[in-house]
Amino acid sequence: MTIVYKNELEAYNPDYEKSFFSNKNRAFIKAFEGETEYKTVSISVKGSEDTNTIIFGNGNISFRSCYEDDF
Repeated sequence: MTIVYKNELEAYNPDYEKSFFSNKNRAFIKAFEGETEYKTVSISVKGSEDTNTIIFGNGNISFRSCYEDDF
């Protein structure tokens, strides 16, 4: 997972859309002003241990990629 400014992504790779295989694997948060953080949590998937990364932002628009209770 990564968080980037869209204009910087476009400057670095104008054809970045070709790198994505689906519109479901990203989110654009327009005009976000604030701070972002991430947290890695342990999860169990079909009896196997794994980790998941939760990204959240606090600012003029608050967001969270998912909640720990979702696992």
